Amino acid sequence: MRAVAIYLALALLAALAAYIIRANSRWASDILLVIAVACLCILGISIFIEQ
Repeated sequence: MRAVAIYLALALLAALAAYIIRANSRWASDILLVIAVACLCILGISIFIEQ
């Protein structure tokens, strides 16, 4: 359960950071959005495997 919370928090923080810096650096924002999506995918896969 702790790993789920860590991945969710990491994805949310990466998405928030991407939103904040979108005006200044487009490529950095895109990288952070990819990290957020990857964390959510890992989270979904781990929940699917655990059930």
